[in-house]
Amino acid sequence: MLYPKSGFFDALDSSLRKVILQDLSALREIDVKYEQEAFRLLYYIAKSKPFEANYSRIAKNLGVSKTFAVRLVSDLTSAGLIHRILPCGDVRKEPKLYLTVPLRRFFERKGFDVELGALREEFFVNHLIHIAPLCYLKGEKGQKTPDFKVGDVIIEVGGKGKGKYQRPDYTAVDGVVTGDNRVPLFLFGLVY
Repeated sequence: MLYPKSGFFDALDSSLRKVILQDLSALREIDVKYEQEAFRLLYYIAKSKPFEANYSRIAKNLGVSKTFAVRLVSDLTSAGLIHRILPCGDVRKEPKLYLTVPLRRFFERKGFDVELGALREEFFVNHLIHIAPLCYLKGEKGQKTPDFKVGDVIIEVGGKGKGKYQRPDYTAVDGVVTGDNRVPLFLFGLVY
């Protein structure tokens, strides 16, 4: 594990509770049920693959209305706990939802394996969301498309063996090998 065992996750848990109970109360009246639903939403996103957590599934999983699910996502986005990435263009699709780093690892302690593809994309999103316009690419059903468009550059995020069949401008990959428009994913953590 990358994080020290003593105290780190306890401090993070305390910070999350403070944000949800105190900071979000500036937006609206917060009660104990709201706090529970906020934690359940964050946990649900943490164990989901990219694009698996949409408003309808969130509402069904939490047992709340879709309107409440949208409001809860919006509130947690305003609090900086979730990043909403909208689709490119005028496509009427729901946003992809990512947690702020290191929340996925925090919730992993609850007993599930983190989906590596989601972790990669989340790392990428967390480091580029404030740098340039960022959106996700969505093709027709069953069509493979690259993951993101950052400004005018199309980027696919994946593991070492990620191929170029989706034809991105660049592929952000694990490891340190470069060339053939492959960029080590960790370098995006240095973007400022």
